[in-house]
Amino acid sequence: MPTIFDVLRKINKLVPRSGSDQDGEIVASPAAIRRTLKAADLDLHDLVAELNAPSGRRCDADRCGRAGWVEPVTLDDVVEVAMRFRGFFSDWEVRFLADIQGRDKLSVEQLSIVECLLDRARGIALRPTGGQACADGQGQLDGPEP
Repeated sequence: MPTIFDVLRKINKLVPRSGSDQDGEIVASPAAIRRTLKAADLDLHDLVAELNAPSGRRCDADRCGRAGWVEPVTLDDVVEVAMRFRGFFSDWEVRFLADIQGRDKLSVEQLSIVECLLDRARGIALRPTGGQACADGQGQLDGPEP
């Protein structure tokens, strides 16, 4: 089942369509949002609760797989969480994260890179060692433990 983060990513793409010049997109957008929520066993009340929740809150084990991982919701949260794992990223990736920090919009390619970096950070944080340095001794966490 998709997580609320997956649902928010999909809804983030659907909401702008409601402002389209095309009547069909305007009408179809709310229905697509409801279908997306229903597929994750959520409704509009859950969406509103999620949008009103403080960003960067701690996840429960059901949502994140391990208590203590902070699942980011906004782009700024994603950059903040990913930067905690910059010791595992290349210099280019760290510069990329620093460059996009504070932006309102990203290109599709930039979003793809961000998702990849977040997936890597999540994988490191959720591994059995609890996000400690890799077994081969490479990569260090910057900041507090996840």
